[in-house]
Amino acid sequence: MYGSADVGLTITADLAHRLKAHLAFLMGRSGGVRLSLRQGNFREMRVRRLSFRRANLPGCDFSRCRGEATDFREADLFGADFSWATLEKADLSGADLKGANFCMADLRDAVLRGADLRPGQFVAWNDPTPRRTRFGGANLQGADFGGAKVEQVEFGEASAMGASFRDTVLYATNLAGSDLTGADLSNSNLKGANLMGATMDGADLSGANLTDANLRNVDLSQCNLRGANLTGAIVRDPEVPLRDDVKFALRHHSKWLASNGETGARAVFQDADLSGLDLSDCDVRGVSFDRSNLKGSRFSRASLVFTSFRDSDLSGTDFSFAKISGANFVGTDLSDAVFIGADIGPAEIYNKGGGQSGRRARADFKRARLVGADFSGAKVVDADFTESEIANARLKAANLKSCIGL
Repeated sequence: MYGSADVGLTITADLAHRLKAHLAFLMGRSGGVRLSLRQGNFREMRVRRLSFRRANLPGCDFSRCRGEATDFREADLFGADFSWATLEKADLSGADLKGANFCMADLRDAVLRGADLRPGQFVAWNDPTPRRTRFGGANLQGADFGGAKVEQVEFGEASAMGASFRDTVLYATNLAGSDLTGADLSNSNLKGANLMGATMDGADLSGANLTDANLRNVDLSQCNLRGANLTGAIVRDPEVPLRDDVKFALRHHSKWLASNGETGARAVFQDADLSGLDLSDCDVRGVSFDRSNLKGSRFSRASLVFTSFRDSDLSGTDFSFAKISGANFVGTDLSDAVFIGADIGPAEIYNKGGGQSGRRARADFKRARLVGADFSGAKVVDADFTESEIANARLKAANLKSCIGL
């Protein structure tokens, strides 16, 4: 559910008087006074269809308010809280929304054209750390962000189906796990943006700048990529679509990763037939492939941190240039597998609070079958090869350091 139930409070007599004077100000009438209210409380109020145009409202609390079709054009809403607010069809064009909070808000068909959504620094509020504007979990279906300044904004897991970001600067924006089905991102600047696990079926990325963007676990096969710049982007081959069940699982896994396990679900493919699967450039950190058939599959340039392949068939699998940290290959068949240029080593173990525990988990190849495997140019640090079968494996062509069992 987006927004709050229709039980909002009516505005006070004093606020009604101020709004009347503000309307007179906007119309250029005698006695008009611009509305200025710093850190005011609009929580759960009904402000539907009212005009706050050009008002000064920094730090105000609009959480859970009812503000459908409300006019916030060119208003100063620096650091305002709109969490869980209902703002369907509201107009925030040209507003100063730096550091504002729209988490779980309903912004269906809202207009944010030309708004300033960049990080805000609250020095006067004894908070010198810039805060990002946040739309986590918000409903942005059909919203219009055209021409807005959207640098470094947090959109994680937002629903933005059919939203327009045309000609918008989205530099270093976090869109991980968001739903951008049918969204218009044409000619937008997504340089360095994080789109990991986003749903982008039917999205228009024509002319978009996706330089250095993270597009792991994103299926671009149904996107319009005409004229898009993908230089340096981490992206799957759009000509190789993922299997539907795998695509669905990885989308939820991406949300699980982005939220530190609070939402989404860990991908588990145990005892599955995934032979020939192509997960090149994907993020499969923490995925379990235990006892699965992955013969002839591809994980080239993939992120394989704490990924588990225990007792699986990985014969002929391509792991070239992959990041393999703390992965579990115990008892796997890796005959003729390719690890050319891979980075294989231990992974840091963190405690429940997210801090470093001081412990690390090795990449574990105990009892693995590595006959004919090619490690040419790979960097292999502190890996465990105890009781592994390494006949004809090209391990000497790797840069080995502190490995055991060889």
